[in-house]
Parts: sequence; structure tokens; C-alpha cells
Amino acid sequence: MKKLQTMIAPLFLAVELGLYIIILFFSHLFPRADFVGIVLACAFALCFFKPTFPNLLLNVGLVATVCADVFLVLLQPLTEWKQVAGVAFFSITQMAYFLYLLFTEERKSVRLVHLIVRGAAVLIAELVLCIVLKETVDLLSVLSLFYVANLAVNAAFAFAQGKKGILFGIGLTLFLCCDLFVGFSVAIGSYIQIAESSWLYQLIFSDFNFVWFFYLPSQTVLAIFTMLKHTANK
Repeated sequence: MKKLQTMIAPLFLAVELGLYIIILFFSHLFPRADFVGIVLACAFALCFFKPTFPNLLLNVGLVATVCADVFLVLLQPLTEWKQVAGVAFFSITQMAYFLYLLFTEERKSVRLVHLIVRGAAVLIAELVLCIVLKETVDLLSVLSLFYVANLAVNAAFAFAQGKKGILFGIGLTLFLCCDLFVGFSVAIGSYIQIAESSWLYQLIFSDFNFVWFFYLPSQTVLAIFTMLKHTANK
């Protein structure tokens, strides 16, 4: 397994770097380079898969991410039901990562704090959503806030695990940065109104692809983390 890791890990990183450059600067030459990059990250991690709990939850998260991107990236044009399906799969991803973090945390007090913080974060996020959007609240917005709240908590508690969770935390933070851009791009105009002259509007709708600037690296880091966790037990 270590030999396999040595052989294909550099190749994986090289291919992902190539796809990253294409996505950011030459997307017109290879329009589906983005989806290929996500599938490749999942496939790479599966090369090292062993059905041992809780490490297998990392693979569940990567597979669910691919399923989400089938609806959000591959199946165009994007419709509301595809958005709901995509966010639902992203929520499954974060639930898998939540369970991984919970079962790899050895300190009972931290596990309890984790559960309390997660519950409070989701509840507060949904309450704020209902207060701000009022009658415009819909399934997509509710599901999206559930997903983002869980992603943010996952990132925080990954870093809270110390050295063993730093790489996981970095991957989840990049994931969160990506989704903040996606969330604002969907919310502005549909749920909230801001001036086109504002810095936030200019940033969110700039010509540079900030979504994939963060997204592909996040999945690459998470795939590497998954590989390391599976091979560490060999």
C-alpha cells in the first residue's frame, strides 16, 4: 500500500494541478474539467479504501460530494430541484464528516461540547434565516443553512483535534470558503438585495472563479487526508 501511495500520489497532485489551471484560466477548452477534478479526488481516495470505522466515513463524504456535483455541476441547466438535491448530498457529506470527528475524538468532554455547539449552531442559523427571510424561506434556503452550519462546525472541531486534524481542518475551511461564494451568489438577488457598487457584490460577481479557486483544492486536500488515514493503519 505504501508503494502504491508513493507511485500515484504525486501523479494525482500533478493532474489536479493541471485541471486547476484549466478551470481557472482555460475553462473554455475543457468545460467539464471541474467535475473531472472532483471525481478524480474521490477515485484517488478510494484506491486506498479499507472498510474500517470511522475512516470509511471520509470516503462516504467524498462519494456524497461527487453525487452533489452531479446535480450542481454536471446536469445543466441548473434548476431548483437540482439545487435541492445537490445541497442534500452536500449535507450527507458533512454528516459523514461530523460522525468521523465525533468518533475520532477521545475526550468525552469535547464530544459533549461538540454536540452542544453543533446543535446550537444549526438552531441559531435556521432561526436567523427565518427572521431575515420571513415569507421567502424555502426548502433550499433551510437546507443550505443546515449544510453550511455543519460545515463550519466541522472545520472548527477538526482544528480542535490538534495536529491530527489540521489537514482535515484546512480542507474543510477551503470547502467553506467556496460555499460562501456560492451562497452569496445565489442569495443576492433571490433572497437579499445589495448595491451593485458595493465591494461584496463586486467580489462575488467578479470575473475570477473564486468558487473553484477554493473548491478543487479543498477536495484534493480531503482526498490526501483520507489516503493518509487509511494508510496509517497499515
